[in-house]
Amino acid sequence: MNRHEIEKVINEHGEDWMIAAMVEGSIGYHSITHAERIIERFKEGEDKDFCERCSACFNNDLLSMLTHDIMSFELLSPERHSKLINITNQVKKLSVQEQTSFGLMYPTARI
Repeated sequence: MNRHEIEKVINEHGEDWMIAAMVEGSIGYHSITHAERIIERFKEGEDKDFCERCSACFNNDLLSMLTHDIMSFELLSPERHSKLINITNQVKKLSVQEQTSFGLMYPTARI
């Protein structure tokens, strides 16, 4: 996906949807706060990201990482989208440390 297509997805589905997609796509690597920062940087025009995941898996290509997360999330049912958005909205209220703990448990939490 190019920048325009990613912007269109974020505008159509909203940032909460994109945050949930990033958390799910990263199997919890991204905390909600971290995902929000990445989306903010993307909206500011950034095409590169240097977090460990983006560096190791996407050669620092932010658009590739976001594309992966969008395409993976789109494969899930609308019910699953709603569930994950609700969960990430609840986790958003927690401290950064608690969000990190949630992320560490995400792969085995059967969410």
